[in-house]
Amino acid sequence: MVTFSTTIDFPAGWRVSWLSRVNTALPTTLRLPFACSCPAEIFLTDLTGDGSGHDVLPGTQLGAFGRSVKLDQLNKIISNFNRGVAGGLTPASQALATAGLFTPDQLKALGAVVPSVPLAPAGQVALDSFVADDIRVSWRVRPARYLHRVNESLIIEPTMDIFNAFNVANYDPPNGSTTSTLSGVLDGTPGSVNGTTQAQRTNRYGLGSGVFSVGLPRSFQFGVRVTF
Repeated sequence: MVTFSTTIDFPAGWRVSWLSRVNTALPTTLRLPFACSCPAEIFLTDLTGDGSGHDVLPGTQLGAFGRSVKLDQLNKIISNFNRGVAGGLTPASQALATAGLFTPDQLKALGAVVPSVPLAPAGQVALDSFVADDIRVSWRVRPARYLHRVNESLIIEPTMDIFNAFNVANYDPPNGSTTSTLSGVLDGTPGSVNGTTQAQRTNRYGLGSGVFSVGLPRSFQFGVRVTF
């Protein structure tokens, strides 16, 4: 995270204040999608055998995407998984085979094997950086200079604030909200890191929110400050 701020005073009472905030893109964890969202997941995607879901994609670590796994490496990682792991047995399936209840071929015929993961489409986007440039322009006026019998300490300062002055489109907020950022679950659907092109980026931060926050689409604010 980098923050830069400055205030510059110009002749005739003009003042410009600038605040820039830049957050580099957050990492995310690549995880296996559910195959059925049912108890049979232990025979499909539970690679650790602990009964939990959305296991980390083998060959990667927590927070790998955007760090050790770059966007241009994503399909290679997925292809390695599809060749080396998909079609094999989970620990639960292997336990059935070891106990002699099913043969590996029978389990495969039943579909009790690890499913493959869809590749990312051409034009897949990565998680986005977060940029906001806010500017305030004000004019400090001392009415005593122009009007007699006015308190000399009185200052009237009209202000104009421009939030996200360059209207940068932000998609992935730095708070890591799962409702706003791309999902690391590799289900190949829009909104995931292996199913989202720029044209499908519909989650621009702040659209229709009706609230004020850093990095929203450009907005203006006008005010007057009176000092006496």
